[in-house]
Amino acid sequence: MCQNVSFSSVQFNQIVSEQAVNTVRLLEYYYKLYIRLEILALSLPSILQHVENLDETLLDLISQNEDVAKAYIPHLSEELLDQFFEKDGRQLTSWTALMTPHTAQRLHLILEYYADCMPFNQLKAILIRLMSFHKVRPKNDDENPNICFYRQLRHVKQSLFSSTIQRQTKAYDSFLAKKSIYLLISQWFFEFNVASENSLTQFIAHIASTGSSLERGSEVMDMSVLLYSYFTACKDLNASGGDVLRIFDIIEAVNTAVRQSLERDESSELGVILTLTQIALEHMHASVGYTYASWFEATFVSSSSILDKRTSTVFIKILLQMTLYELPSVLQIHGKALSNCSTIPNSQVYVSAVRKRLLELGLNQHLKNYPTSIMTPLRAESITETLNIPDEVEEVLQQFTQKNNTVPKTLLQASVFHRQWFVFTFLPKLFAWQGRHMETRNNLIMALKKLNKIPDSLYKPFMQQQQQKIKRK
Repeated sequence: MCQNVSFSSVQFNQIVSEQAVNTVRLLEYYYKLYIRLEILALSLPSILQHVENLDETLLDLISQNEDVAKAYIPHLSEELLDQFFEKDGRQLTSWTALMTPHTAQRLHLILEYYADCMPFNQLKAILIRLMSFHKVRPKNDDENPNICFYRQLRHVKQSLFSSTIQRQTKAYDSFLAKKSIYLLISQWFFEFNVASENSLTQFIAHIASTGSSLERGSEVMDMSVLLYSYFTACKDLNASGGDVLRIFDIIEAVNTAVRQSLERDESSELGVILTLTQIALEHMHASVGYTYASWFEATFVSSSSILDKRTSTVFIKILLQMTLYELPSVLQIHGKALSNCSTIPNSQVYVSAVRKRLLELGLNQHLKNYPTSIMTPLRAESITETLNIPDEVEEVLQQFTQKNNTVPKTLLQASVFHRQWFVFTFLPKLFAWQGRHMETRNNLIMALKKLNKIPDSLYKPFMQQQQQKIKRK
């Protein structure tokens, strides 16, 4: 055999691949032989061509010997590298697909290889491609790209700042698998790697600005991967104690980006920069003694504010646009900071909008204190006490009877301004209530239905029960 194949890597690799029972072991032993013997007949690209189902084989190799798998990555053809990058990248950026640790590690190895051999402009193109796999679709053909962007930003922030993370879930395991990729991406930028000359803050702001310039009804790039990278890197900095050293550069980067976005009147850009600041200071405030609330006050409200007459108007206009899509805790911070501000035009218009939105959400709208964390908004006082609504259904029925079967005004107000409480707390209590005045209860239900205050999901089963009772009689 040696005489026939000693100078032909193709023949040699074909023969050994045909004889191999376990292709994962074949690649592992072939590589070990390759690094020990300087023989031209041994070629990593060549042996890869003889492996069937290379996709699954690589994943199995990663699970058994990651170092060997890493050695094969540079020897994959450009076409195969691109195929694996797209397949794994779609899983990374999907909100629904789960990513296994081995798939995440393969994408990590591919991105590591790209970072070693590509200039930064090409790496940016790689990131843009990742953000384009699952673009955010508008609700309709006329939706403003900024609104589409705000909805996506809210979705990401709700995920990042959730205070009730369920750790024993497949989704959480998937997030942990992706973590090394997020940290790797963050290392391409100055905020988290002083050896880099490129700013992640500026790159994210640029992506947001690009999206806001699109026509109405256009799909917007999903920048979740960048925000997750920023979030994960900030959390890692805090855990390692490196936040004390990096926080000044991080804040300087967001301050610069804030000024630029206000000068350009870029609403999406400002929205995402505020988000970056929220992420950074939520993780680092305990170490550096500087919260998002204190940064917001110092930057926009204090005597040393960066705002002038023109940018003040732009600033409030953008905050108003974001009101419906902002986290409640952030609304409470912004509203509290601006509640006594008299130097910014229309600031009280914004404060009023914040109060109204918080009232709708059933949260504290007095703006007397800051929430202790972005993860936890300040809760309202008891809704029934605030609106003078009796807590017991029977008392509501008494008011209904006293007013000649007219729905109490306070209950109607609650159905508008505290809809979550009304739909998910009061109505279930009303339908489940049993007592002496069942006819009065039924009349109240009918009256609320006529006012379109009861969803069909509750009303239809109720009517079916009433019809069955009539038939039994």
